[in-house]
Order: sequence, then C-alpha cells, then structure tokens
Amino acid sequence: MGVLRQADLRTALDVVAELGEADDVDAFGAGVVAGLRRLIPADAVAYNEIDFRAGNAIVVVDPPQIWFAACVEALARYGSQNPLVAHAIREPHFPALKVSDFVSRREFRRTDIYDCLFRPSGLEYQMACGLPGPQALVVGISINRCSREFSERDRALLDLLRPHLVQAHARAAARELSQATILMLEAALGGVGRAAILLSAGGVIQAASAQALQWLDEYCPAPPSEEMLPEPLAAWQERRREILTKGGARSGDEVLEIRCGSRCLTIRAIGDQEADHDLLVFEERHEVSWHQLRMLGLTPRQAEILQLVAAGRSDREIACLLFVSEHTVGKHLEHIFTRLQVTSRTAAAAVAWQTTH
Repeated sequence: MGVLRQADLRTALDVVAELGEADDVDAFGAGVVAGLRRLIPADAVAYNEIDFRAGNAIVVVDPPQIWFAACVEALARYGSQNPLVAHAIREPHFPALKVSDFVSRREFRRTDIYDCLFRPSGLEYQMACGLPGPQALVVGISINRCSREFSERDRALLDLLRPHLVQAHARAAARELSQATILMLEAALGGVGRAAILLSAGGVIQAASAQALQWLDEYCPAPPSEEMLPEPLAAWQERRREILTKGGARSGDEVLEIRCGSRCLTIRAIGDQEADHDLLVFEERHEVSWHQLRMLGLTPRQAEILQLVAAGRSDREIACLLFVSEHTVGKHLEHIFTRLQVTSRTAAAAVAWQTTH
C-alpha cells in the first residue's frame, strides 16, 4: 500500500466534506471530478453513468474540453471493451483498479474504445472505482493520464475515499429524489399558495421547496441550523410525534397556525408513527376583510359568518364563537349561498378570498 501524507489526508477530508453538501447527482458529479484532481495528479477525471441497454451515457469530465460529442457514442458502443468497465458490469462496487491490472498497454491499444476515446484525447492510463447505482446502469469514477502510470499511493487514496464517495453519492441521489417528490406533491396540491417540507422521523429537513423556506424565514425565528425546524414548529412537531408514539389521537395536533399581522400560515402534518418521514404542507392566507364581504350584499352577521368559514372554521366552531346554534349558522349559510350564487362552503370561501385579494 502506498504511503499517504498528512496533506493527502487533509485534502481528502475537505473533498469529502464538500461532496456531503451536494444537493443532487449532477452536483456530486461536478464536485467529485474537481475534488479528485486536487488529490491525485491527472489529466482528466470523469464521473460516468453508462446504460448499455439504452445505448447512452452521462459523463461529467474535468476539464470539459477533453470530452467531445463522439465520446458518448463511443463509450456506449465500445465501453465494455475497457477492462475496467467490463469488470464493473460483473462487479459494480469494485475498489480502485487500473487498466494495467487486467491487460497490457499494447493489448489495450488494440481496442476500438482506445481508438475512439483514448487516442484522440492523448490518454494512456486509467484508474477507476465503482459506485452503487440502479440495475443495468454502470456508475463509476475514472482518473486518466497521458503519461506515467498511477502509483500505489494514488490507488490507496482512491480506496480511502471510496466508502465516503459511495455515501455522498447515495445522499445526493436521495436528496434529488426527495426534491422531485416535493415538486410533484406541490403540483398535486395545486401549486400556488402551497408549499411542502419533507422531514425525517427525527425532525431533520430532508427536502424543502423554496416557498416553504421563505415562509419559515418570514414567520419564525432563525433555527439553530439550516437542517432543523425553527420554533414554534419544532416543538409542535416533537409534541405531535410524542402523541403518536403513545398511541394518542392525531387530529388535534396535526394542524399548526402561525400568525403574522393579517397573514396566517397553516401547517398540516402527514405521517404516522410507523413512517420514516413526515410531510409538512404549508398554506398561507391573508385575513378576509369583513368590510369587503359586506360589499357583496351580505348582512353584518352573514359577513361575519363567511369570514369564519373562509378561515376554515366548522359550523360548530362558528356557533360557539357567535353564541348561536348550529341550526342558525346553517340558515345563515343558506342565505349566503343564495346571495353569492354558490352551492357549498368551499365555493363561498373561494368567493370571499377572491373578493378580498
């Protein structure tokens, strides 16, 4: 095994820390090729995803100018002639290996992959390691030189980094999937006026839409770290989790309202005791103006009731707040529906919001 210097270890730690911040696989690919060039002298470093069934490849190269359009086709068509790629097909999670571990330099130069990919770029030596990926997809990192074979020190460095690269790659893929899930959920929720955050069972933010983070910044004090919820949201989520663990009722603690002037942020939690994640759905509303509701032709009492309906109150809650019976609330709602030419509470609330915003 090659001897590693203190400087090698410090740089390796820096690279691992930077890759841990990658938000998606693209960011991981760009970070890993740049980081490895700082650690191991090379003329080119590449992150590769090769799909032989589909006949295509995704490659991130540093420096980018060494990669040309025909490389993708050559890699997808002749990639398996590279002994490192052939090995990756059989054993995807392989440690640091060199082309010279399998074939001589003369044998490698006789291949189509060398003629199409290596010779035009002037590359002669390659070392690579594999990363876990979806089935039928060969995922790996290759380090290339035009002259001078890789040393055992170079191999030792790549082997030292590989477990951390595997972890950082998996984390970036999970973040990318979580973010895609958030976007799909927001689209399903109606998009405008709604946002979402995906939490781990321990309350750590796994993914969040930009709108959700903006609302948290506007409504709550700054959290201890970017991955944690701010107060009072953190305390509410922790209390809700405790109730679920004890088998308590869910409905009462699944909605939190935070007010800021005339604005109100409603947060609903989706997730049970067994779930690995919780989804927090955010919706912002501004207080409906009683005076503007009166301009719809409603009586003072009708405007008051519609204001409460728009705020999400039930007939029973409205009756308690106004010291009337539920039957009276229902009769008022019938007159409101007639006046507004609607047939439901939801439609009446929508008219209220459109009128006052």
